[in-house]
Amino acid sequence: MLGITWGLPGPTHLFSYQPDEYFSLQAALNLLNGDPNPHFFNYPSLYLYLAAAPCLFHFGLGGIRPELPDILRAFTLDARLMTVLLALVTVGAAYGAAARLGGRRAGLLAAAIVAVAPGHVLYSHFAAVDVPLACFVTLAAWAGIVLLDDQRWKVVILAGLACGASAATKYNGALVLVAPLIALAIWLWRSPKPRPWRAALLRGAAIVLIAAVAFAVLSPYVFLDWPKASHDIAFEMRHMREGEYPAKAADPCGWWFHLRALDCSLGGRVPLVALVALCAVGVRRTWPQSLPVVLLALLWFAIVGSTGVRYARYGLPLVPLLAVPAAVAARGATSTWTRLGLVLYTVAGACVAVSSFTLSGSMAFQTEPRDQALALLQARVPADTPVGVLRTVWFDMPPLDFNNGGDALGNGYASFRRPVRPLVAIPNFDTETLRAKSPEWVVETDFQTAEWLRAGNPTASAFHSVLEDDYSLEAVCRRRLGWVIFDPYGPLPHDFSYPFTTIRVWHLESSEDTSRMPTNHAR
Repeated sequence: MLGITWGLPGPTHLFSYQPDEYFSLQAALNLLNGDPNPHFFNYPSLYLYLAAAPCLFHFGLGGIRPELPDILRAFTLDARLMTVLLALVTVGAAYGAAARLGGRRAGLLAAAIVAVAPGHVLYSHFAAVDVPLACFVTLAAWAGIVLLDDQRWKVVILAGLACGASAATKYNGALVLVAPLIALAIWLWRSPKPRPWRAALLRGAAIVLIAAVAFAVLSPYVFLDWPKASHDIAFEMRHMREGEYPAKAADPCGWWFHLRALDCSLGGRVPLVALVALCAVGVRRTWPQSLPVVLLALLWFAIVGSTGVRYARYGLPLVPLLAVPAAVAARGATSTWTRLGLVLYTVAGACVAVSSFTLSGSMAFQTEPRDQALALLQARVPADTPVGVLRTVWFDMPPLDFNNGGDALGNGYASFRRPVRPLVAIPNFDTETLRAKSPEWVVETDFQTAEWLRAGNPTASAFHSVLEDDYSLEAVCRRRLGWVIFDPYGPLPHDFSYPFTTIRVWHLESSEDTSRMPTNHAR
């Protein structure tokens, strides 16, 4: 719960500093108007409805209230608390899956790994679909493990429901059908002759059917509003296939990117290597019982790595999937190497736990970089002096406009535009506009320029050169990640750095101030 209020809508900004959270509130906002259709289908609707449930306790059903800023703040916090609840369920599911394979001690270790993994901890603070997806993926994997020894129909039904809930959270969640179906195949293979083909086929078909029905019930408007849903789904498929520039150019290999992302999710290279080594030991000890989880993890990594987009959060389900077989290595650890691995992982795990605590602490207690930059600009820039911005005020920028929804949301909430200073738009790294308008102050964030520069974009490089030639760096606003938190091989993935963005404030140079040094506002 530490840091759960980070970046919430407040007196200076209408929208959260996490750019995905508004879309998670679609169902709640529509339900206030009596409309159960979320009208948003880039994701299915299960998490949107789950997030809406606590939100409606604040105001109940009926017409939307005029205090939209208060509504957005309350709803965002409520949705975040729902994410926390599902994160706890994920920890419990990891315990159940590992305990089924390796006993209580293995279950406790798996639960501990998931509970302190920095990526899981970070995204448990956000009203976004990624931790809920990891929750239902882990539940489906647990059901697959149970099916290896228990093929009763109630287990089949629970497995189908878990798979359906996973698919109803994100469309690619349907991949979890692999776990229970592989489990049934292993049961069939291990059964004495004559093998129960009919029973296995019936149960497999039932799991698929139950999952499909669960998806339809939990995300009904995918079918009831198919024209809008098909449009959004087609957009997402194209987005996944083509990716985004410059992220794809900066990280051309998706598998390498997600390996680095897993590095961040687990707290660094040492925990990652130790976890993979223990995972190999656990798989060997429980073969073939661990096969459903291992194949699901490999398939998940292969799929997310093959897409064109570069979002580290897409790999979050890998954390519990790897934790389960790794924890089983704790069972009957007798060899010197296994014991040494457990000792090393225990030490690394303790460091990761401290890291995750300091991560949450930095979100709770350190001054937010956006707020640092806003305070500096309000103190230093006269009210009628323009400030140059590289795009419409959005989540990554200091809230120089109360409506910080960017191009995606800003136009729909135009009545909430309240710029605190005149803004000069300098779009597309246009050096001519920068020099022609020469705003006395310019604000730039890592989200706007870092990946463009890493991709070697000549326009961005030329713009930054002009900025460095004509302006002096007045301040660098950032917050520290915490103690030993994140040790990525390469830059921190951008969607893991929402609370840790770096903002640079530039001031137009004159003959009197060329010697000025930048102020570092990290706290």
